[in-house]
Amino acid sequence: MAAAAVIPHTLTSRIRGTLALIYLVFGGVTASLLVVPLVVFGGRRNRAQHIVERVWAGGVLRIAGIRVEVRGREHLPASGAVIVANHRSNADVFSIMGAAATPARFIAKAELRWVFFISLGMWMTGHIFVKRGQRKSGGRALNAAAEDLGRGAWVLLFPEGTRVQTDKSLPWKSGAFRLAIHAQAPVVPTVIHHARRLWPSKALLPRPGTMIVEFLPSVSTQGMVPKDHTSLRNRVRDQVIARHEQGLASSAS
Repeated sequence: MAAAAVIPHTLTSRIRGTLALIYLVFGGVTASLLVVPLVVFGGRRNRAQHIVERVWAGGVLRIAGIRVEVRGREHLPASGAVIVANHRSNADVFSIMGAAATPARFIAKAELRWVFFISLGMWMTGHIFVKRGQRKSGGRALNAAAEDLGRGAWVLLFPEGTRVQTDKSLPWKSGAFRLAIHAQAPVVPTVIHHARRLWPSKALLPRPGTMIVEFLPSVSTQGMVPKDHTSLRNRVRDQVIARHEQGLASSAS
């Protein structure tokens, strides 16, 4: 299937994209500073922190002119679920944090710790850092995520492991599914449509337009054992890929 074309920039989109990038940085600094007293008085992961996070992340997309349409929100369990999604765009995390599933925790690459104006707020609101390729770091991250699931949190993971530069899926990793089985938490297959056209992974500036975050019916892991992670992964992966391809086909027609 042919890849969906990236929307070309106009003068207006470049201006809006630049303003969104400025807000991403300076708004991120402000959000992190606001979160500090909220931690002091309310502890990590409190509701007020996630409101700040939602306003910041959603603001980046709104300034850029990106509208997020959320479908299937009724498929999100009230608590304790692993959300797994395809990953094509810089906009993916912002769309989840700012519109679709606040206050989901997500596992981020450890390199983001050096982006202090963002990483401070991320740590305080309960997001988890992991060093790629290091088993001990990955194990600690999954243990922390399992604790969050036990407290009723949503945990977001991108099983492809990185942002994909085309519309063809990379092989899916099993960590999210091992985690879900270990915690006996449901998995929510999530399809992000059209984001790569608006903010490709290697593009500095976003373009305006509409992206869709679609939650599919959750998949129970009750009674599953660790060896079931491969079949669970394949089942969820196939659902996400099929729905994503349907979205590509309908947008091309």
